[in-house]
Amino acid sequence: PSGTTAVSWTASPQTVASTSINKNTTDDSAGNYLHVKAVSAVGNVAYKNISFVVDVTAPTYTTTVGNAHTSSRTNTIDISSLDDNLSGVDKIKLSTKDGTSLESGLFDWTTASNTSYTVVLAPNSSEGMHTVIIQVRDKANNITTKEVSWEYDHTIPTGTLTLKEADGTTNK
Repeated sequence: PSGTTAVSWTASPQTVASTSINKNTTDDSAGNYLHVKAVSAVGNVAYKNISFVVDVTAPTYTTTVGNAHTSSRTNTIDISSLDDNLSGVDKIKLSTKDGTSLESGLFDWTTASNTSYTVVLAPNSSEGMHTVIIQVRDKANNITTKEVSWEYDHTIPTGTLTLKEADGTTNK
């Protein structure tokens, strides 16, 4: 993982003689250390070691769609099992994959929770499969993206029903 982290401190009345950061390259959850050595004007030395964890793991969650096949423009997307054991889950956002506009839903990042979100397709939405993209972001800006799809069909079925009188009797 790459990135820059700003570290600041106040070293008064001491003078900071040296600093170093030891980054654990094999397991980010195992810990990393910032080593600071401070020297006073008369030569007194103090050391401080600060451990920290770098969160490079995206959050996890489960998604389900309320109705896989529906004649309604309204559907629900259930989000459950939100988890991020390091920095914590922060925000959620919904968008469409197929360019279909939503009349309502979560268009901007908003606080994430284990809940059902209602999405409504725009009135001019075509029949067929529609896909919503769900993005969940943790407090370290790691993002997990998933998709849910459903079929929207508002055409009333038509057809012809023919009854044959095989033995000359009918039910009335």
